[in-house]
Amino acid sequence: MNCLVKILIAVLLVLLHSIPWVFGHEAGIWKLDDFEDGDLKATPGLSWFLIADDLGGGASETRLEVRPGGPAGSKHALRLSGRLDGSRGWPFAGAWASLDGSGRSVDLGKFEGIRLRVKGPARLQVGFRAGMTNFMADISAGPEWKLVEVPFSTLAPLGKVPEGTAWDPSALQVFGITTPQTPRPDGRGDGKLDFQVDEIVQVGYGQESSVPVGSGPPGSVSPVPFARLASVLKD
Repeated sequence: MNCLVKILIAVLLVLLHSIPWVFGHEAGIWKLDDFEDGDLKATPGLSWFLIADDLGGGASETRLEVRPGGPAGSKHALRLSGRLDGSRGWPFAGAWASLDGSGRSVDLGKFEGIRLRVKGPARLQVGFRAGMTNFMADISAGPEWKLVEVPFSTLAPLGKVPEGTAWDPSALQVFGITTPQTPRPDGRGDGKLDFQVDEIVQVGYGQESSVPVGSGPPGSVSPVPFARLASVLKD
């Protein structure tokens, strides 16, 4: 009997050591949005918004919406669909949300990374905007829902930035998930676009409150009561 117990303990230890603990000793998370309320308002109180190349003269046509259904019984998910058109330069489209209800900077130093679920297929970038720089990491979405974990240590500045620019979680303004925003050597990047995202959280490891801390003065925006587009057009 003692021999059997020892074998079982050994097997248990092997299984525990084989689990991929990406974010260390996780004690709490901060939910940016799980879209269960069926609208585009994220947890900080401001709406998700679409940024695509058409804002700078591009020809892409894309749409951002919350649609029914999601992974593992989720009621809703965020969907970005349309067509990327590279006839006027590099095409891209993404969904972004402010981390604070007034648009101020926040400190995410108590967190280790991002966890979200994605469905594509699509090549995507996930990360944050700090000042005039986007810090992003590459991920891929397949035809089925999958869980993706992005450690902050993998985020890097995107595009041409001043020498010495480095990731600093103490002054972030906006979270985003987007198709690649800069040209890639392996293609034009245009074509049909259709990906979904759900259950976006920041993952922490400390015992303190898992809520971002404001690190800048109040911004110039404020939450307003959510109104569906149909009601606005009717008025």
